[in-house]
Amino acid sequence: MYSVFRDLAIIILSAKFFGLVARKCRAPQVVGEIIAGLLIGPCLLNLVQTNDTISTFAEIGVVLLMFTTGLGTNLRELLRAGPIATLIACVGVLVPLVGGTCFTVRSTASRPWAARSSIGHCSSARS
Repeated sequence: MYSVFRDLAIIILSAKFFGLVARKCRAPQVVGEIIAGLLIGPCLLNLVQTNDTISTFAEIGVVLLMFTTGLGTNLRELLRAGPIATLIACVGVLVPLVGGTCFTVRSTASRPWAARSSIGHCSSARS
């Protein structure tokens, strides 16, 4: 029972501390918070273990972050940048998709088409 409160305290304090350090280094605060998660999570120090309660709080935090981002978004600027942003997003998906598929078609000619095209899909998903 009390381990949840301990984990939340560790998460909040470390996220705030590393967020402030990131801001001092002229980086976005979220970068420091991600670094804090990497440090205290199972990857490095293993101070906080993921459980249902922590996962629920994390989902609530993501919703609040997206809501706050929406509050700070200027709709006119978003619509003005829309066509260029859409073009860049489409090119950013299509180039790795086509490039990965073409590369695997040449290098793995003996495999079925579905296997070859899946590498192209993985390439576009990573970009």
